[in-house]
Amino acid sequence: MYKKTDDENVLRLSDLKIECCLGAKSQSYVIEMPDGEIINLSEGTRITNIEVIAGKGRDRKIDIVDILVDNYGGNADEWQKVKGIGYVDFGGENYKAELHWYQEPSVGKVLWKLKPQRGGEYFIDEN
Repeated sequence: MYKKTDDENVLRLSDLKIECCLGAKSQSYVIEMPDGEIINLSEGTRITNIEVIAGKGRDRKIDIVDILVDNYGGNADEWQKVKGIGYVDFGGENYKAELHWYQEPSVGKVLWKLKPQRGGEYFIDEN
């Protein structure tokens, strides 16, 4: 699941494919925008460039690990804060964005947020 990189300070994870079905096995990933608006990941998107930025595997601790354990369970030592690039559905259109979330093996991925770009733009310009 972990990939080695040339930079020892970067802990990369495998890409995450978001399925395109509404069946019982599909997961609805709710994303919080910086202004508090709620959107979803685009169906069929692949989250790429995934890096662990805090928690297990990193020296940086997760500030809210106690809240995560209280609200979701799991083992405090297993939680990770992660970031990656994917597509979100905003107003019926797909936009590329930097996403942050927390994950723990027995719990899954929770508290997804869209990270604004420098300059305050929500989405990554693909031009």
